[in-house]
Amino acid sequence: MNDQALSGLSLSHFSAGYPRRKVIENLTVPHLPRGKITALLGPNGSGKSTLMRAMAGLGPCGGELLLEGENLLTQPFSRRAEQVVYLPQTLPPACICMCWSR
Repeated sequence: MNDQALSGLSLSHFSAGYPRRKVIENLTVPHLPRGKITALLGPNGSGKSTLMRAMAGLGPCGGELLLEGENLLTQPFSRRAEQVVYLPQTLPPACICMCWSR
């Protein structure tokens, strides 16, 4: 395999979802080249956010996720977090705790 084939991101037989429901099953994306802009498009509820969260290690997934030829799914979370970041469009609500003195 040449360096060009290893450069970038690819998914092979990738599955992701939730404990009782798979949202993405057996997805294969042969090659997303390094240094290029790639758009992920689809209707609401089609699994775009689930895919992004799973790739970042924030949800259960299986298969292969290769970045520069290295399978990120076999790496510890801390190692994957050095290479893949997920920034959601909106952040979850924060928990605010207040204390009153008597």
